[in-house]
Amino acid sequence: MTTPPEQPPPPPEEQALVALEEQASHTVRHLVEAAIAAGITAAALMALRDAVMSVVRAAVRRAVRLGAALGARGARLARPRGRGPRARAAGPRRRPAARRPQRPVAPRMPQTTVLETRAAQEIRAVLDQGAAAVRSAPDERRVREAAERVASRLSAVAATAVNQAASMGVDAVARQAGADGVMWIAERDACLTCTALSGQIVRVGERFPVNRTFGDKPLLWRGFTGRPPRHPSCRCRCRPVWGDAQGAADALRREARRSVVRGFSLPSESQAARLRAADRLLRRGANLPVTVEEYGRDAVRAGRFPRGRAVPTGAGRRRP
Repeated sequence: MTTPPEQPPPPPEEQALVALEEQASHTVRHLVEAAIAAGITAAALMALRDAVMSVVRAAVRRAVRLGAALGARGARLARPRGRGPRARAAGPRRRPAARRPQRPVAPRMPQTTVLETRAAQEIRAVLDQGAAAVRSAPDERRVREAAERVASRLSAVAATAVNQAASMGVDAVARQAGADGVMWIAERDACLTCTALSGQIVRVGERFPVNRTFGDKPLLWRGFTGRPPRHPSCRCRCRPVWGDAQGAADALRREARRSVVRGFSLPSESQAARLRAADRLLRRGANLPVTVEEYGRDAVRAGRFPRGRAVPTGAGRRRP
């Protein structure tokens, strides 16, 4: 069976963003778990608000800078060169003035106030609901379960805020550098909704579509801003593009179709849903190598992906 080439390692900015998401999520969860260990009460839960918000605020402000750096890296790699020297006007030649070394101009960072306000509202809502659940819990076990749900939800809020801030930074660079558009990039084992967006290009400032999916129906999530994340725990990114980026876009879309037919996905996603998606895509026309399509048809008939759903070792977890 034909296998795609190994993916290059992610750039340092992407690695730093992944580490920041994990750190922010872990720190927030640790705050709640420490309160649980000390004997959680509704009042103690509400007292965590400022500490949690402080962690998220710092992560958001760093993430927007990392997103801008990631977008700037894409700009350096993808921005077309000039069309050549301008024609010189007739007349006596002048001695060229000495050029001063120019320092790279850092992009202007967008304000993260809106993101921070939204995160603060979500944190307050989660803590309010958690405190109410703790007060009404009939026993210690239910109290602990309520507090653990708070830890999980706040962890997701932190990761989502980091991803949204990274997209904001990418957009800022795209706008300031005069990009022609922004491209969605999903991992090879992304969900069926994110996979359907991979390779899509929209104009700077335009939202990515909400109704694209390889799944049974589009995913509804009110937190979607038109940029990654598409859903909680989403690992997608976007990057600016210039000129004709259809070659790169077609390659991403082709890899997305391959991922669906091959069944690459996390264990958290239903295998039955992936098989239905593969079946629909093959019936519609996947335009993939014959061996890949045969594998997908065999998997649909067997009701499982014989080689499992994990991305092959060495294929990479994120794209640059």
